[in-house]
Amino acid sequence: MVIWALAYYGLTLGGPASATIGMRAMDIEMRTWYGAPTYFVLGAVHAVVFWITVSMVTPLILLVCLFNERRRCLHDMLVGTVVINNQARAAALRVSRRPA
Repeated sequence: MVIWALAYYGLTLGGPASATIGMRAMDIEMRTWYGAPTYFVLGAVHAVVFWITVSMVTPLILLVCLFNERRRCLHDMLVGTVVINNQARAAALRVSRRPA
C-alpha cells in the first residue's frame, strides 16, 4: 500500500497539473518555493515528510501555518514547496475582489 501511495503522490504532484485529484477539484497546485512545477521525487518525498510530521507532531503542523506570513505548513517548509491557486482560480479571485 505504501508503494501505491508514493506512486499516486509522485505521479499526480509530479505530473503536468502539479496537483492531486482533490487539489485539481479545488483549483490549487503545488510548486517549488521558487515557482517551478514539482516532479515525481518531490511529490513522493512531500508525502513521506507529511506522514512523518503528522505522526510525530499532529497538532503542531496545523498551527504552524497560522503563524507564518506565507501560511505554509511545516512539511511544506521542510520540503521547500508552496501551494498556490491555479491560473483560472487566481483570475477569478482577481475579478471578484475588484471594487465596484
